[in-house]
Amino acid sequence: MKKKVLLAASLVLVSGGLSACGNKGEKSTGTVKNAVHRNAESREDKAVNKALDAFSALKGAKIQDTVHVKTAERGQTKNVEMDMGVEYHADPFGSKASVTTVVNSEVSHSSVMTDGKDMYLQLSNVYANGKTYRRTLKGQIGYNKFATDAANTAPKLLKAMKKNGAKITVKNEGGETVISCDASKKKLTDAQKTELLRITSPVENTYASYEKSELARWKFDECKLEVHIDSDSSQPKSYTANVTAVRTGTDGTKSTRTESFDGRYVSVNGVGAVEMPKEYIDYDQNHTKK
Repeated sequence: MKKKVLLAASLVLVSGGLSACGNKGEKSTGTVKNAVHRNAESREDKAVNKALDAFSALKGAKIQDTVHVKTAERGQTKNVEMDMGVEYHADPFGSKASVTTVVNSEVSHSSVMTDGKDMYLQLSNVYANGKTYRRTLKGQIGYNKFATDAANTAPKLLKAMKKNGAKITVKNEGGETVISCDASKKKLTDAQKTELLRITSPVENTYASYEKSELARWKFDECKLEVHIDSDSSQPKSYTANVTAVRTGTDGTKSTRTESFDGRYVSVNGVGAVEMPKEYIDYDQNHTKK
């Protein structure tokens, strides 16, 4: 008797599952409709994914990029501004940036090149004039990180915003799709903090790792990104980002780093291969080419 009851119950479950699907031509049930609705891609997700596809589809471009960093710690402030004219080619990857750097009021000029593995630095000062220095990207490259990673900054930030659960809004404006992301004061996981620090920290490279205790000292009071995509061609047009990171020291003192990024894309898919220097001086003592 018990086996018959179980068999009957099983048949009810099976027939119920089949009837929920309905026969061809029958009206779908509310349950199925709701399931489809829940799985539908939102307008915001669709716009973000379309923008990420647009970045990954680029064969190359010129980018006019300005990065401004202001740090404040124990009453001392430092202002750094980098104006960069960047040319990059996607495959094989090569990037060259002509950089004007202003530290407080001191101006310097440099050329920063990378093949995605190494950085080649040419300085305009007297002692380095005519010389090229090679350094692995896994070494400490400081503010030059913004030049070597200029082609990746916008898509990396957009991916991070998506992962961080940022508030995302989308609007159409002047023939462009404008995607605005805001993750300010959002509680972030250690992995999310690490990713943001790798992208935005001028004193770390893109491979940096952090101890859990160090990550606990950081919070992001402001974290905003705006990306403009051409509505017709689906090509990136520009991006701006504002990030304010605050670190609390062991003695309770706070240091603040405020950054802004402003990039504009021109000559999209119109840049040829970028050749790396053939002659250089290895800056890393134990440099190994990987």
